[in-house]
Amino acid sequence: MKNLIVLFFLVLINASFPQSIILRDTTNQYDYIIITVPEFVQSCETFKQHKESYNGFNVLIVDTGQIYSEFNSDSLPQNNIREFISYAGTYWQTPKPVYFLLIGNTQAVPNFFIPLPLPGYNSYHRSDYYYSVSLYDSDTLTTEFNIGRLPALTSQEITKYFDKVIWYENNSVLFDWMNTNLFLCESEEIFSLLEYSQSVAQQLPLNFQKKYMEDADTSEYFGNLDSLMNFVNNFGTSILWFIGRSADSSFMFDPAFLEIDDLGLLNNFQKYFLSVHFTQSAILDSNTNIAREMLFLINSGSIGTIVLNGLSFWPTITLFQREWASRFYTSSHYSIPEVIETYLDIMAPYQRRVVNYWGDPSLKLKYDETVNVSEPITEIPKDFFLYSNYPNPFNASTTIKYQVPFQSNVSLKLYDILGREVSILVDEQKTAGRYEARFTDNNLTSGIYFYTLRAGNYTQTKKMILLK
Repeated sequence: MKNLIVLFFLVLINASFPQSIILRDTTNQYDYIIITVPEFVQSCETFKQHKESYNGFNVLIVDTGQIYSEFNSDSLPQNNIREFISYAGTYWQTPKPVYFLLIGNTQAVPNFFIPLPLPGYNSYHRSDYYYSVSLYDSDTLTTEFNIGRLPALTSQEITKYFDKVIWYENNSVLFDWMNTNLFLCESEEIFSLLEYSQSVAQQLPLNFQKKYMEDADTSEYFGNLDSLMNFVNNFGTSILWFIGRSADSSFMFDPAFLEIDDLGLLNNFQKYFLSVHFTQSAILDSNTNIAREMLFLINSGSIGTIVLNGLSFWPTITLFQREWASRFYTSSHYSIPEVIETYLDIMAPYQRRVVNYWGDPSLKLKYDETVNVSEPITEIPKDFFLYSNYPNPFNASTTIKYQVPFQSNVSLKLYDILGREVSILVDEQKTAGRYEARFTDNNLTSGIYFYTLRAGNYTQTKKMILLK
């Protein structure tokens, strides 16, 4: 009788907790691997079942303890995890795994320090990038694996995130908001972030709505916290682009446009978006931030986040984001990590290494390819306005946009720092509308210049920087 009880107990244990596979067994065959700490394994079961039914994947959940028991040649745990990912993606049977989801913060599942190419270091300069590069490939600029991280601290956060992705993928209806991108721009003269956002938006499909919000009350796109929440909650957006400076707890420094405490106002139930962040937003052991918190809001917030865990270098991040925008909604229908793996890797290796994706690495944005392209509605401006030139600083040429609410004599002139006129860009009568003037360097020296728009009683001056 005693032996029967022991046998029953062993059968029960095996039924509830299946034996782990041998990770070095080359006959393993999985498409998608979840790597997490032992206490989060059970929280991943529902998502495992969803990915198997929705994508047809064969999904493996493996805890870090088992990885460390079989892959332990290095003193740094992240190197052992990387060896496992490379081994599975190289030696397991076809189809080999290409999707890897890391669950936990950098204490639970550590990542890699990325040296800054300039003097200086801070704790933000860590990344999951090297997990995507195979140890068995001699080409160190090629990425083989799609890596996502869910920087969860609790099982409850994991469940909140998975519930949103499961709804998003199981829903078969396409909505208008899936063809919309919202750019939240900080008013900033030197880099002209609004004009920069518009250059990114030009890479999106023509049939997409591009919405802009800028924190300057003099802008035609002026927005505030109320208008942001109203748009996201009621209309919705496929991607929310955060174009501006950010800190752990707020977006935009002075004043803060959006803070962590404001996220409680988000109520975009079943209108979940991807968030893209312009500046560094790391997840460490001891901090949180807006990017992370939006992932774990219950029935609202985001289902994926592209962040930088290192310094942003203006020229390369500009190229990156334009490239991403051209790839999110194509017939190739890339997963989000595949979107951000571009040919620009070779051009800017440091910047690429600090770009991270938080969320399901197999997630693909949904959109309606059948929507007809409509002609944009041209509204008559209500006021005179002079925009910041783009790009700024500039080398060879830059563009200045302005608007005129009624027929007027318009002049747009360029002056040096001593107030001397150096160029006349516009000097003629203009009807109501929006215009742009292109200035090409006329053998000027590097430095600060000013451009002034005069029309009727309106006068506005702005600064540009020429760098050679």
